[in-house]
Amino acid sequence: MSQIKRKKLYEEVMAGIVEMIKREKLNAGDKLQGEKELAGMFGVSRMVIRESLSALQSTGMIQVKHGSGIYVGEIN
Repeated sequence: MSQIKRKKLYEEVMAGIVEMIKREKLNAGDKLQGEKELAGMFGVSRMVIRESLSALQSTGMIQVKHGSGIYVGEIN
């Protein structure tokens, strides 16, 4: 019997952020909402948002500039 793989919460939030970027037709360099606002939008803790942002940053989808904000990176 095979196991069903469930998505982790941060992965669901990652998908939501990507969908938001596409829906709002954001381009590379456009600024996203801050961690607190994103946490409120998705109904999750800032820790989950940070984990999602870290994963998206590792793919190049976003750039986090400490003290400045969160920006859209390269969109494929």
